[in-house]
Amino acid sequence: MKSNIFFYPITFLGLVLLFCFYSPPNISYAQEASTITYEKTNPDSQFRYKIKRLGEKITLFRLNLLNKSGVVEFRIELLERRVNEVVYLTDNKEVHYLETSTSRYTTEVGLLFEELGNSPNSTDMLKNTLAKHIKIFEVARDKFPAQTSNWILLQQLVDVANVHSQQP
Repeated sequence: MKSNIFFYPITFLGLVLLFCFYSPPNISYAQEASTITYEKTNPDSQFRYKIKRLGEKITLFRLNLLNKSGVVEFRIELLERRVNEVVYLTDNKEVHYLETSTSRYTTEVGLLFEELGNSPNSTDMLKNTLAKHIKIFEVARDKFPAQTSNWILLQQLVDVANVHSQQP
């Protein structure tokens, strides 16, 4: 009987995850405060994005079980991914995915501050990161007419980042 990769589901799943996560980024987008690199898999590629999110959840679960200290670093990485996804969506006018992506960013910020608790060093680093995100979101927001739904969604991200970057 011939060996086929589809008979080995773990190998196939591993190759799919490798394809989703370790492909080089498509486009770089320079911003005054930092450099934005589009994610290879974004919310507009629905099936691949669901696999990517599943991989993120598995990694978080594994880190929670085995390495509690790695959770904060991974959540910061997830926060950067959410920023990259929002920028991708605004640059490519994929606005029907914008609401869920902004919600994911807001959730990730809240979870990060909850994880950090009262750790002043990490909180200061995160506040600096959020200050960069404010500039990025303001540029993305200004790509839409004022007071439209997309403008308001991006303004909410600016507000969330402002509130958390000014917390004591």
